[in-house]
Amino acid sequence: MWEHFEKYENGGISINRQCSFYVGDAAGRICSSLRGKKDHSAADRLFALNIGINFFTPEQYFLKQTHIENYILPSFSPSLSLDAKLCLFEPEDTAVPGEGPEVLVFVGYPGSGKSFLANKLARDYGYEIVNRDTLKTWQKCVENAKILLKRKQSVIVDNTNADAQSRKRFCDVAKSFGAVARCFVFNCTFEQAAHNCKYRVIIGTDEAHSDVGRMVLNTYRNKFQDLWLPLELPKLVHLQNPKAAHLDFQEPTLAEGFSSIVRVNFVPEFACSEHERIYRMYLCDS
Repeated sequence: MWEHFEKYENGGISINRQCSFYVGDAAGRICSSLRGKKDHSAADRLFALNIGINFFTPEQYFLKQTHIENYILPSFSPSLSLDAKLCLFEPEDTAVPGEGPEVLVFVGYPGSGKSFLANKLARDYGYEIVNRDTLKTWQKCVENAKILLKRKQSVIVDNTNADAQSRKRFCDVAKSFGAVARCFVFNCTFEQAAHNCKYRVIIGTDEAHSDVGRMVLNTYRNKFQDLWLPLELPKLVHLQNPKAAHLDFQEPTLAEGFSSIVRVNFVPEFACSEHERIYRMYLCDS
């Protein structure tokens, strides 16, 4: 909205963003002795952050309030995630491709980077991909994996694979063909996955996943839960909810038949600087 106005509706007048400011009451302020209730959202503050201008609350600007009230920003900061400069794999020396035919079982939210990595490995190393987006059922994924392994081709299982049963099917298939099975768990919180899904719709590069929004992602909250700890990577942990026990995330273990379990960090590759600029914005929070 701002950029459209600045480019097309401002009479060609250049805007000095350093001297510009935005005043709004959706500032993410918490309930305090100064404020009887918390702000309904942080949308105004996030808008100012996204376009790079100064922000003031009405109290600060009109009433000259000097005290800065405590406020909360979204738990996922896209800029901080990019600036962390994480390595792609943990352990860092993870071998890709492996030695001989293998099955890589991916685990993670929609939008966590599974398909991006799968396509990259397919392009660079000749892996074949099976997923329910195209094959629709796990049974067809298993059958296709068997066909590919029979041809001595390595396979990537690009599904969410939240539970042990989903993963073990492919471990058993790998074993039956004398192939190795490895598990790749994607370090991505719900908030980051929602951000990623919104981002890929905005830049229009992922038609295959254009319908994956927050509503769809919410269905996976019964399967995955995030643990965000400062200075640590987000990890997938067991959901402590007895009513949803049949949908709980089950931490992958070597006992399922994996030769190793690898953690995968979200390390995006941008086609241009404009795409990175958009990614650094807060895209989901109201």
